[in-house]
Amino acid sequence: MFVERWQGARAEPVVVFLHHGIGSVSQWRDFPRRLCEAVGLPGLAYDREGHGKSEPRVQAIGPDYLHIEARRLEALLDQEQVRNPILVGHSDGGSIALLCRTPVRAILTEAAHVFVEDITRQGIRDVVAEADRLLPRLRKHHGDKTEKLFWDWAGIWLSPAFDNWEISADIIRGRQILALQGREDPYGTVRQLEAIGGESVLIPNCRHEPHHEAPEATFDLMRDAILRWR
Repeated sequence: MFVERWQGARAEPVVVFLHHGIGSVSQWRDFPRRLCEAVGLPGLAYDREGHGKSEPRVQAIGPDYLHIEARRLEALLDQEQVRNPILVGHSDGGSIALLCRTPVRAILTEAAHVFVEDITRQGIRDVVAEADRLLPRLRKHHGDKTEKLFWDWAGIWLSPAFDNWEISADIIRGRQILALQGREDPYGTVRQLEAIGGESVLIPNCRHEPHHEAPEATFDLMRDAILRWR
């Protein structure tokens, strides 16, 4: 997997960034670097298999793909010798962070999902309807992997096999968690925040990408949480 690192004034904890379902390191833009600089900590971001600069995925994903990615995250943290990280996950990345069994200092999520809602699937259907417009933009980040990545992701979320997907019972409770969600998120309701637990903030005038659509509010909330918990 492709991994990018940033140095910090302190050696630890490392802030680890997990991208969304059709995301990559490059789609974070400069948000990880700026956040790490603001809190004086090192950072790490990576492209999951089939995303960005990582190797293509051979197999199609199944309804357990987020659990599988959580196990891969655990292996990556061990490989990179990262201990007690602060996980920052967006959408699918937030769900993966919540499923991680490795001891962590804290978890910060944006628009994470704990279960499937009707609004989630309708949002994905709307994205599928715009595929001809969206895919050329995604190719800038994923290249030849784009079509498989997109249709695998959309296909599993819209599949009957995903009807009863829920991870509430798999979340380790008692951790320090900050859960953020846009008030106008087209993929989930406030019930997701309630299911995640911990501290939660519903960000006004924001949809599914708080770090891009409400960057100042999101940056401040994450910076302050990391400074408290580092």
